[in-house]
Amino acid sequence: MLGRAWCAADVSFQILHIGCSPTQGNVQWHGATQGVRWTYLSPFLHPVGGRALRIVAMACGLAVLPFALLANRRKAVVYAYNQGCVVNFFTLLICKMLKIPVIQECCEWWPGTAGETRLNRWMYSKIMFKWSAAALSISSLIEDRIKEITNRDYLQLRIPVLCDCKIGQLPREGGLNHPERYVFWCGMVDGYRRDPELLIRAVALVRKSVLIDVVIAGPCSDEVCRDLIALGKELGLDQHVVRILGFVDDEALNKWVSDASALYLPLWNDDRSQTRFPTKSALYAASGRPIVTCAIGEIPEYFADRVTALFFKPGDPVDLARGIVELLKNPQLSNQMGKTALEIVAPRFDFRMYTRPLSELCHKVLENNGS
Repeated sequence: MLGRAWCAADVSFQILHIGCSPTQGNVQWHGATQGVRWTYLSPFLHPVGGRALRIVAMACGLAVLPFALLANRRKAVVYAYNQGCVVNFFTLLICKMLKIPVIQECCEWWPGTAGETRLNRWMYSKIMFKWSAAALSISSLIEDRIKEITNRDYLQLRIPVLCDCKIGQLPREGGLNHPERYVFWCGMVDGYRRDPELLIRAVALVRKSVLIDVVIAGPCSDEVCRDLIALGKELGLDQHVVRILGFVDDEALNKWVSDASALYLPLWNDDRSQTRFPTKSALYAASGRPIVTCAIGEIPEYFADRVTALFFKPGDPVDLARGIVELLKNPQLSNQMGKTALEIVAPRFDFRMYTRPLSELCHKVLENNGS
């Protein structure tokens, strides 16, 4: 969506993909999606050798990156999507050597979390915001932390998750009246496994009074998939109740979202949730379906309890179950919240709102770089 926002502002935007394709369905090395051009720099589109070959593919992509940037470096700005990792370091190093300014993405704050590493801490404190010209921060808390690290001249633009609001205006099927009633969650399952685990525990409680299934979408390893199915069985759920889809394309994702009885958007009472912004917030708001979420981080700035979403206590399966039951038994509340979120919240996430500030940021970065 950021690419579409920049393209809408008449800024030429191209994705240079360093690693392998995340989807087996992709068979092209380059192309365009919704007007956004993309190219794979690695010689391996779909590695079959596991982690080792993926690392080789990324190394090859990084080796090609300088040559891909050289042709247009006088008028180029690099938007670095990776954060706090080896690829992020080498991308910033290459751009520094070529004197190409970088706008650094920052949608997560890893230092201080359970998943932090020494590399994360070093990258965030010494490299990411020292070797870049500007940052796109996803939350006010991240914005403030970047200010503490950088000088007052460092440029920042706070942008939430984005969506195409016009998609949300399409006719939607009634999720509550759909023959298959389910609560839907989408994300990187392995990295956020406690999210679907909490949902499965809650649905086991819900099914004591109301029949409802769980649908989980997103890349998922075989091991984690087995663990989630086993958790459902342990809680007395039949295997068909917990459905794990794996990766789904945008068309299928929109269908699953629009047909859902409820959309589950969990957050936790920890620093990681306080700083981040759930990436599906915009899509869910634009769907017109009811959302169950938590009053953590940026969520209360956009959503209001019982107006545009139903809040539950972070990490509490009993309170989550209570919220799901209320949505299922009160279709008037569910439909009204979904409608209000579509009308009031979704437009704040629409990518068209950010075309001008993104364009201005690019031009300011180029101006400061003397281009």
